[in-house]
Amino acid sequence: MNPQWVAERADLQGASLFSLPAGRAEARLAELPLVKEARVQRLWPQGVRILVTERQPWGYWQVGKREYVVDQEGVVLEGVGAPWDAPTVVVRDTAVDLEPGDQVDAEVMGLARTLKERLPEVLGEKPLLFEYSRQDGLAMVTEGGYRLVIGDGRDLEYKLALGQALKRKAQKDGLKVKVMDLRFGDRPSLR
Repeated sequence: MNPQWVAERADLQGASLFSLPAGRAEARLAELPLVKEARVQRLWPQGVRILVTERQPWGYWQVGKREYVVDQEGVVLEGVGAPWDAPTVVVRDTAVDLEPGDQVDAEVMGLARTLKERLPEVLGEKPLLFEYSRQDGLAMVTEGGYRLVIGDGRDLEYKLALGQALKRKAQKDGLKVKVMDLRFGDRPSLR
């Protein structure tokens, strides 16, 4: 972020350190989609320091054919690209246009983030694509060709352990499983 542009946006030029409108400046900066946090500090006797924490691109939220870059909290960013290995969450049942600064479902983003980190160690599978619908919740397609339907984050550890056990059993028995639906805990569905 350009320091001069940040200073202009904070609009503190000519303000007295004694009555510095730091809160107002922080609020103005926090309105920007790329700003996660802004702090204004007085530097006595005649200076000001503006500290800006920028949001970092994490992945994509895809609605229809439109992809939006989002951070880990699901805030829509503009003018930045996501990392080369960024996951995509494809939304299946909505057609909402999003603007920079809008926030997509934070719970879904958190679950996708957790699964991206945990799935390789638990199932030996890297998620390639996440899919979300209100009816089914979160599902993913893995590099091994599995479609895992997780639903929501409730009992996630149990669901992952169950998926691990089912994968081992299917491999041992020579079954060609393509879909594991783990949404219902002790009543999984395999196809």
